[in-house]
Amino acid sequence: MKSLKIKNFMKHKNLSLEFEPGLNLITGPSSTGKSCVLKAIRWFYLNQPAGFAYKNNDVKRGKVIVEIDGMVKERSSSNSGIYKINGQEYKALGGKVPVDFGVSELNFIDQLNPYWFFNLSGSERSSFLYELVGLNNINEILDNIKNERNKIRSTYRVKKSEFEKVK
Repeated sequence: MKSLKIKNFMKHKNLSLEFEPGLNLITGPSSTGKSCVLKAIRWFYLNQPAGFAYKNNDVKRGKVIVEIDGMVKERSSSNSGIYKINGQEYKALGGKVPVDFGVSELNFIDQLNPYWFFNLSGSERSSFLYELVGLNNINEILDNIKNERNKIRSTYRVKKSEFEKVK
């Protein structure tokens, strides 16, 4: 991410940030909006939180806008969320992000719950680790291979039966 612009999001009426390659720090006193910056990024990529809990209370009308590297997400009282990317407009429907940014919940760890991993159930921990190391993709590929193998076996049996009839 090179740039971030936030308008009417939580504490920020109008904020622009430029990032340098590598590690960037956001510092400041308590309750000045540092976490709001992270929440705005989360809202952009995951469409969370839903509703208008993130809207700046000082702004009665107007759009909530988060722009990351020229891609825009905006929401007003008349729409549920619109993304503008490379001149195309996409609508967020039912809380779903209309574009795959390659970002998941794993990219956002809650600062107030440092032991989040241990609060997960066994299956949730397993799913997290599978996704973290890419095994979820391997399992999907293996399932596809098994399905194809079963189709081939079935086709083989049918053709073998047809061949036996012709003999």
